[in-house]
Amino acid sequence: MTLLVRSAMVLHDPDVLHDAACEICNGAEETAAHIMFACSFAASFWAAINIDLPPDMTPMKLHLLLPPAHIPGKHFHTFLLLCCWQLWKRRNNAIFQQQNDHLGTVLRAAKEEARTWGYRLPPGDLSVSLSWCSVFNSAM
Repeated sequence: MTLLVRSAMVLHDPDVLHDAACEICNGAEETAAHIMFACSFAASFWAAINIDLPPDMTPMKLHLLLPPAHIPGKHFHTFLLLCCWQLWKRRNNAIFQQQNDHLGTVLRAAKEEARTWGYRLPPGDLSVSLSWCSVFNSAM
């Protein structure tokens, strides 16, 4: 997560980016917290998978989130990182490829990535990633 925070900070260097407004929602300043949690697209993503975030959510508080009943507690923080990774990739697609991925597209990508990430979990925990796939599938 530190890489995400550093990446967002670097963009605010006047030699790199003169305007720090979020290019997705044209709203608030683009920070890691905004990209992952507060941007209108990010908020719709979290709502679609039924994860309630506190209003002051930041990447540094991610480890404090407790799993809701519909997501396994085992490897929950890995699931959260997968979600943040998808939001980061969506942002990069919008900025660097002028690609405006819709929520369904991001959810499908998250589902496919969850399936792949499942093979990196400890043996016997593949069912956890299948539960993640179900969460994303239900949100589509």
